Amino acid sequence: MGPRGGCGRGHHLRLIGPPAAGLGALARRLPGLLPRLTETESLQVQVIASLTGTLPEGPLAPISARPYVEVHHSASARALSGSAATVRPGALARAHLGVLHLESYPELHDRTIEALRVALDDGEVVVANRDSLLRLPCDTVAVFTSAECLCPGIRDTACACPAAAKRRHRERLHSVLAERVDITVREDPDTRGGFGDDSRESSAQVRTRVSAARAAAVRRWREYGYTSNARVPAPLMRRQFPLSREQAAPLEAALGLGRITRRGAERTLAVAVTIADLRGADHPGTHDIVEALHLRGSDTP
Repeated sequence: MGPRGGCGRGHHLRLIGPPAAGLGALARRLPGLLPRLTETESLQVQVIASLTGTLPEGPLAPISARPYVEVHHSASARALSGSAATVRPGALARAHLGVLHLESYPELHDRTIEALRVALDDGEVVVANRDSLLRLPCDTVAVFTSAECLCPGIRDTACACPAAAKRRHRERLHSVLAERVDITVREDPDTRGGFGDDSRESSAQVRTRVSAARAAAVRRWREYGYTSNARVPAPLMRRQFPLSREQAAPLEAALGLGRITRRGAERTLAVAVTIADLRGADHPGTHDIVEALHLRGSDTP
């Protein structure tokens, strides 16, 4: 059996904000921040592309950019999973080793949500009918995006949604696939840097840090068969990174207040390890755990 949790499958995240925040544009930029495909990964992406008929004509050239697949909230479970009868990969397999963007995720159909849940957990898609079975890899980073409400208002104060619809949307905003999401970011276009802001890192600089962090995770977990902090079982993560009383205090406080579940605390530790990797540290500190808690948000509405 090969390594579990390849370079594609990292921490799933959700982006929430007003229409003016450009959440789709942010999601589309994510593949450019990830490490380039290795030769082996490139071959896997080419095989899937050949099944979908999307390989460019002419001499076969290596693919270095990670796939990006955008899924509308009206997509069916079959559109995500694919067809075994026609050997046609769906969106999940096409996003293998790349980014799967679920747009307006609170409005996803229940069967689609279940297909997503199983595939994200297993790292593969299995589709069967009476005569055939299709099994394809799905090692991807899922990005869930949504506005705070369903009306086109730019700010929450401009929301004109009926109270019942607004309440339902907010509930699904927090509940749909929430247990699969490690990072939640609420975007406000008014708080971003303006024109002429040179303080931000370039995409190339961010990719260099991400590549170094991924390499550190590969070295750390190689003997256990994992290549990503996001896929390491909680007991192994706790053994590898035992926390001092001071480091555990923020997690215990969040648990005591009901902000996170026990599983949420375990996932927060995994994100804290990734944050430490991004800054080149061998072990997460208290500040990494606090930042991971902030990024997680609350497990309850």
